[in-house]
Amino acid sequence: MLCSKMTIQFSKKTIYLLGVLSLLLLSSCTYLKKTDLYKQDAEVEGTIMQSKQDFNIGDYSRAIDVYRFSFAKYPENQKLLSNYLKTLENIKRVADRAFEKKDYNLAGKTYYTLQRNYSYFKNFAHLLSFDLEFLNARVTECRTCVSKKGLEQYRKRNIREAISIWKNLLTFDPDNIYISNAIDTATIQLKTLEGKK
Repeated sequence: MLCSKMTIQFSKKTIYLLGVLSLLLLSSCTYLKKTDLYKQDAEVEGTIMQSKQDFNIGDYSRAIDVYRFSFAKYPENQKLLSNYLKTLENIKRVADRAFEKKDYNLAGKTYYTLQRNYSYFKNFAHLLSFDLEFLNARVTECRTCVSKKGLEQYRKRNIREAISIWKNLLTFDPDNIYISNAIDTATIQLKTLEGKK
């Protein structure tokens, strides 16, 4: 009888201790979840602020990179996604305005930045007002306009100006062998002309 009373008391104490322990564990898990959420919120705010600063100084590639890294870490965060989308749309607007003003260098560089990074946001690209086909077409159009402008300057014997224009073209068409060759040829001609003076 004494043994059974002791077993019952031991069982009650054990159950009580297990209950207290489980409450402590639950509250610590809740605390950890809240701490993780605060950390996530702080990182998201930092990402948004950093991207805005990069956007304001015209570093659109970095503005995208900041979101890309953060979004890889928190793909379910709606605030992050919403601001990521706004930034991409704002970058496109910069390119569109430059294109309308016939500033094909700025437009080309900016469209190219979106084009080059497109694979990073293809999973939610359906939420954007543009697609890869649009970006490809605009980059091609900018390339053609800048190339023609350089050729016009070259034909007018403004070789230094032609070289400068073509070098700008390489910033958004870096693999263009024809333009690289044109720059090399024009540079040789410029040196020859300057040597004759």
